[in-house]
Amino acid sequence: MRIVIDLIASQDPSTQHSGKALYSESLITALAASHALDVVLLLDGRFPDSVVRLRERFGALLEQSSIQVFWSLDGADEWTLACNAQLYRAAVQRLKPDLVLHTDVEARLWALTQELSTESSQSWHDVILLDQQGWTAAQAAGSPEWLAPWQGRREQLTLVVTSLVDGQDQLIDGTSRDDYLVLGGAVRESLLTAPGAAVEDERAPFILTLATAGAEPELQQLYQAFFTLDASLRKSSQIRIVGELADGDRQALVQSALRQGLDERQIQFEGFVDDIQLARLYRTCQAFVCTGRRLGLAALEASTLGAPVFAPAGTPPAALTGLGIRTFHEAAELSAHLDAALRQKRATVAPDTVGSNTWPMLAQRLVDELQSRLARPLSATSTQRRLAFFSPLPPERTGVAGYSADLIPALARYYRIDAIVADDFDLLSDSSLSTHCTLRTVNWFLANADRYDRILYNLGNSRFHSYMLPALLRHPGVVVLHDFFIGDLVWKNYRYTHPEKWVALHYEAHGYLAARDCLTSNNDAAVTQRYPCNLSLLEGSHGVIVHSEYSKTLADSWLPREVARTFDRIPLLRGEARPVTRQASRERLGLPENAFIACSFGYMGPTKANLDIIQAWLSSQAGADSQSILIFVGANDQDDYGIQVQQAIDDAADAHRIQITGWVSDEDYLAYLGAADIAIQLRTTSRGESSAAVLDCMNYGLATIVNANGSMAELPADSVVLLDDEVDAKNLRNALDDLWRYPERREAISEAGRRTLRTQHTPDHCALEFSEKIEAFYRRPTVNFESCLPALQELPATQSQSDAQLSRLANALVRTLPIAKSARQILIDVSAICRTDLKTGIQRVVRSLLLELLESPPAGYRIEPVYFSDATGEWSLRYAREYVSGLIGVYGSWLQDELVECQPGDIFLGLDFTSAIIIENQRCQQFRSMHCDGVKSQFVVYDILPLLKPNAFPQGASEVHKAWVMAIAGLGEKLICISHAVASELKTWLAEQRIAPPKVIDAFHLGADVSSSAPTLGMPADAGQVLGELRKRVTFLMVGTIEPRKGVSQALAAFELLWAKGYEVNLALVGKPGWQVEALIKKLKKHPQLDQKLFWLKGISDEYLESIYATASCLLAASEAEGFGLPLIEAAQKGLPIIARDIPVFREVVGTHAYFFAGDDRESLATSLEDWLVLFEKGSHPQSSDMPWLTWKQSAEQLKALIT
Repeated sequence: MRIVIDLIASQDPSTQHSGKALYSESLITALAASHALDVVLLLDGRFPDSVVRLRERFGALLEQSSIQVFWSLDGADEWTLACNAQLYRAAVQRLKPDLVLHTDVEARLWALTQELSTESSQSWHDVILLDQQGWTAAQAAGSPEWLAPWQGRREQLTLVVTSLVDGQDQLIDGTSRDDYLVLGGAVRESLLTAPGAAVEDERAPFILTLATAGAEPELQQLYQAFFTLDASLRKSSQIRIVGELADGDRQALVQSALRQGLDERQIQFEGFVDDIQLARLYRTCQAFVCTGRRLGLAALEASTLGAPVFAPAGTPPAALTGLGIRTFHEAAELSAHLDAALRQKRATVAPDTVGSNTWPMLAQRLVDELQSRLARPLSATSTQRRLAFFSPLPPERTGVAGYSADLIPALARYYRIDAIVADDFDLLSDSSLSTHCTLRTVNWFLANADRYDRILYNLGNSRFHSYMLPALLRHPGVVVLHDFFIGDLVWKNYRYTHPEKWVALHYEAHGYLAARDCLTSNNDAAVTQRYPCNLSLLEGSHGVIVHSEYSKTLADSWLPREVARTFDRIPLLRGEARPVTRQASRERLGLPENAFIACSFGYMGPTKANLDIIQAWLSSQAGADSQSILIFVGANDQDDYGIQVQQAIDDAADAHRIQITGWVSDEDYLAYLGAADIAIQLRTTSRGESSAAVLDCMNYGLATIVNANGSMAELPADSVVLLDDEVDAKNLRNALDDLWRYPERREAISEAGRRTLRTQHTPDHCALEFSEKIEAFYRRPTVNFESCLPALQELPATQSQSDAQLSRLANALVRTLPIAKSARQILIDVSAICRTDLKTGIQRVVRSLLLELLESPPAGYRIEPVYFSDATGEWSLRYAREYVSGLIGVYGSWLQDELVECQPGDIFLGLDFTSAIIIENQRCQQFRSMHCDGVKSQFVVYDILPLLKPNAFPQGASEVHKAWVMAIAGLGEKLICISHAVASELKTWLAEQRIAPPKVIDAFHLGADVSSSAPTLGMPADAGQVLGELRKRVTFLMVGTIEPRKGVSQALAAFELLWAKGYEVNLALVGKPGWQVEALIKKLKKHPQLDQKLFWLKGISDEYLESIYATASCLLAASEAEGFGLPLIEAAQKGLPIIARDIPVFREVVGTHAYFFAGDDRESLATSLEDWLVLFEKGSHPQSSDMPWLTWKQSAEQLKALIT
């Protein structure tokens, strides 16, 4: 049972810290923790800060998809309020609730009092929380305005009174006591478990009270009582007021105190306090004073935590029993209480919770009451509704035709049925259905669709259902899904007539890999077998009926949660078995009277395990009996499997006793059912269909052997012989022999099977379930963008609105009713690389990881590369479909870079390095908007080198990088570094800057597998000559952009010393020029050893770089600082020895598999190179060949584990 909770009480700034809000949040916490209801929070997008706060508040208890936001327009004019009412109602309807809990009904007055259709108003039960203030106001109003929408349907309303007493004799006009549930309150667990004060409060003894806006009159009595205290006592004491108050309200309370003769210093405002602070105040105050009628919950909390509590007589707090609350009528009486309290030493006591309510108890009480009320049936219509029943019908050769022929006569008791058939169906054909329904063509339906109250689509995976697709997409109804996988149907309708549509449907339902398979596979059948491709046909339906729990499991695996929730089960019906006799059937088929006959029904193929049946039969005693016959009733497979089946039969000693009938008529099919002694029905791969053949066997009394595959696992154990899903040859053989040997065993299974069919699968039983489920689905119809447009267009002032206002309305509608995605999205930022691939190290990482993630998304997610764009003048997030199409070779005009539609539970992963863009989008609130939609942000951090070595970067780079790190620290739920060294540096820097870190700072390692990173190709004309020169001598290779921190200047100077000493060694530099290296670049270009012993290769392809790695003798990693050091891994892959500067990150990456050097002058490096050359000549230098390294696939697996 789903409850949608409108949590406006915790969002409106005027009430978000009120008792009403605290009560609501405490109750929701208990409801969510109990798991007794499917709890969904509905938040108002007008308060984005509170949306983010409440997502964080309830994120540990509820999935982000269970926290939904509706978006409305700013303004209070009649048209805007009417639009907002429609948006609110649509947001609720979309969630298909059984219950809607209103935490602040008056805040929703503009939505609840709008004229809404009677039909839609019957779709859920409303629950209204009323605190003492709301109760009193409603009583004073007589019949409050907010009650009007329920006057005609009070059976769908429960008023939950949060007051702690039930002594009110006067009810709200127009209600009865049956409309009410007095729930009461409890103390929050966070108060009971809050730690005591670490340091004793040294301020004056104090009286505690709570106040909200407009509380000035309620404090008058407290001020008077405090003023009449003994002067010395008053001088040494204070009144402390807790509550978030505006400056004006606070000043009013001060002025009121001054008028009563108090000193301003005797009034202390605590402001809003958290539960730890509030518990401390409750525990340390000399007394807690309830100043009005609204503090019943606070009185309960204060008393439980040991505070003396005083309350005005006649108020709800005063009526609390068992808590020792003392009452007062006048200020003098309160003053006496305060005098005594202030003169006594406050004792520290443990919370007294004996006999008190707890929030879990209250939540369970509410659940029990609501479930009881919801079980009361709603008034039903007495007139038959008109039903459009889409299905192929006999004589079409499809099982669904026979199914519908059995269902329609029984369903006609509940509906006036028009059977909608294909345009080429013979409407004049002789049909026994004519007395139960009228035949109509689909074109007739499309012209008259508004005549129907209900629509039912029987959808299967064959050409017989093609005709109904246009109607299904234009006129949603209830879908009976006979096959969960309908790829063949989609293929038939779009593959050749609209090929791009075929690809687009697979992309929308299953992502880029499915689209790529459509375009690159030379086997369409493999594509249709792999992907259900049913989302587009189901997402708009009011509900989906399937025939097994297994199909519902498939829905949970393949479909969005909100679509999967609409699935319900009705058993596959079977009409009453026609009279057939064993003798007559065998005579018709020419089968021996005394033979033991085992049949397997259905088209043969790998998924039917026919070979397993043959092999078990040949090894069994039953098969060895000369009077036994095995018959496959159906056509053999036409591919390799069919050849293997026929060969197995031909090779058998008694091949004549294993038969394949080929396709048979309906009459012969029934004859085989009548002639058989047992049936064997196995499956190896279920795609969500239910086996009609198994039910036929049970219906005709055959003891049937099945395996627990798909829906067959749900068959009653006494009605079939149920084997394991993975069929064991021995177990199958034993089951055959058992049924062959013991007729009484066959008879017991036969009778149990028939009993199952009679009690669960008859047309009458199923038709009743259909009527109930169809009506339940239509009470909670699916709502989407298109279905909301007519009501909005019909509003009187819509046509006179500006284009800008209508655009805002459309945007609000899209965000309120987002299109369901097949899975949660990981939105991978490629904002830089999708514009220009500069082939830097970072972009090589982005490209490599992106490809691996596309190939293997985390379970339950789909990968969607995205980029930020300001092409329209405002920043927005768009799908990077054009870029990805080029990356993986999926081209087509259907791939448009549309605006991203976020949904709760999505993850934004900042994989690309786009510091300026991230900073700008933080500034313009793009991320806050995403976080409101339930998107969590995570960022990959490659390094913080501009912060650690600002002089090594261009002017301003450090400032930009600092702004970026500060931004992602505030935006990101996780920061994922490419090494533990970077993670450590980041944590240290944030601490030094006193910047609050995100929840998680973690690390993973990069991979190195150029062939898996969409490598660039191409070799320059002089490549052979250059590689030849490198082979002539020991060649040291440096890879990376030439910039100050890379150590290139030191390396060049060191090599100049070696060359001067006569060393025959090469230095090869691979990398483009960077920044602040103008002098070095000039020196390189004019160096006397250039192209002789010094080689500089800039902007080369990955293919060329691979060749250079294979040719070089040693990698020199001289960087003074790095985030990771990808060339180290690439070198290790080739077994290339490594000389590396001794810095922490290099130690982390290569361990003991490199020769390390220290020092930043040319002499120290030259000495290290000479020492290494000596070791190299002896073969005793450190080897990298045994160094552990990751492929990009393994690196992506590490990243996936961190982000999900």
